[in-house]
Amino acid sequence: MNMIKPDGDSTTFVSSDLPQFFAVAFFLMLFALGIGSLSADAGTIIAVISDKYPSVKRWKIVTGICVGGFLLGSIYVTPVRGPQIHYTFVNANNF
Repeated sequence: MNMIKPDGDSTTFVSSDLPQFFAVAFFLMLFALGIGSLSADAGTIIAVISDKYPSVKRWKIVTGICVGGFLLGSIYVTPVRGPQIHYTFVNANNF
């Protein structure tokens, strides 16, 4: 494999023998990692808000966290110039 690729997200799926298999395996691995991280983060945020404001019903807190996360995450998939700027900002600043 003597291909030279530039740095960045274009080198993600370069593999030698089974590129389709590795692409699917990599996607599933990232999906499982993301779901696990998301559930831990959301559970922590929900617990903190529930402890701070015990009079607010838990389902309202969960709904607010889910809607807020959806709106914040939608910047990555919108068809305007924003996603690439946000992606570059997050990668450049090691968030």
